[in-house]
Amino acid sequence: MNIVVLGHNQVDPCNRVRWARLAECYPDARVTVLPPRYWMNHSYGRRVEFVPAPERHGNYRVIPLGVVAPGSGRYVYRSLDLRFRQLKPDIIWVYADPQTYVMPQVILYKKLYAPDARIICCTSTNVPSRLDRFDRVQRHRFALRNLAAFSTGTQEVIDRLHAEGVTQPILHRVITGADERHWRPGDEPELRRRLGLGDFVVGFVGRHEHAKGLPDLVAALEGLEGAWSFLSLGDGPFKAEAERRLKAARGGRGVQLCGYVPHVQTPPYYRCMDVLVLVSRQVGVTREPAGVVIMEANLSRVVSVVSDLPGPAEIAGDSGIVIPEGDVARLRDGLRRLRDDPAERARRAEASYRRALDAFGATAIARDTYAFCQELMSR
Repeated sequence: MNIVVLGHNQVDPCNRVRWARLAECYPDARVTVLPPRYWMNHSYGRRVEFVPAPERHGNYRVIPLGVVAPGSGRYVYRSLDLRFRQLKPDIIWVYADPQTYVMPQVILYKKLYAPDARIICCTSTNVPSRLDRFDRVQRHRFALRNLAAFSTGTQEVIDRLHAEGVTQPILHRVITGADERHWRPGDEPELRRRLGLGDFVVGFVGRHEHAKGLPDLVAALEGLEGAWSFLSLGDGPFKAEAERRLKAARGGRGVQLCGYVPHVQTPPYYRCMDVLVLVSRQVGVTREPAGVVIMEANLSRVVSVVSDLPGPAEIAGDSGIVIPEGDVARLRDGLRRLRDDPAERARRAEASYRRALDAFGATAIARDTYAFCQELMSR
């Protein structure tokens, strides 16, 4: 089975682990990932440039390709036709929505150079597709006629796809997951000491802004009596105010806003946390689709507290604590309970970890992806 993977999210090596693991575990699968040669993205509230390097390990390869309009939703690949002629894929896995510009390019080259291949569309978009223009409508219809299957991580997105007329098979698996060999349980006493953190560490990872619920978390901590520490990774417009208010609440002690940390370097920081908070809010029609940071925290045996938006609530599951969106009092009560009851915190953290291994770990996702592709090819 020859699998070709495309999409701008593949510029981040952490997002490619699923495919490296699939090639490692299943010798009959040849996997080639084609990320854009250059991409600019805003990661955790900061502009970050990605320049992926070529890789080859056994039957797994990464071949960066040039794109037109890098960093834009209108990007298309250069020389993709040449790669399709060379690779002759059986499965083409595309991280893009049906109405994007890259999708008709993939479909056209598939028809010309790999007519028997199956295209799988992987999407995390949880709001209705913007079909307000003639060209978008045509691209969307063209894609639905030519896609063999879909993959997405939450029931909310599956409901959206069905509402838009999707009848193809859908793999219900998170679109990237996390490497359980990298994000893993453990202790970081030296890092915790160097950061000046106390016994109960509340963590936050992501863009420091209203949509991520950081103002709600700051307000909850300001009213939380007793001991606590705070650790965050990321940047954003609310970072300076959050730092000022939290340091004032703690007398300047036990508050560490580390700013941007490269994704691959974040695991030790997770292992310093006792709880991760992601109480995202809906802004207009936009809401948190899932929450990769929840998966990474759970794989680090860290319990999560999330808002009741459909995506984060599904990812956190019963082992996390789910509170109503914007309910600062309930958030404060949840943090107090986890701090004052170490046994409950440990029980929830262990349950989160066990669930995450099968739900979000790269090895488990690779297993289900391989089985899904095999089934699709047998039809």
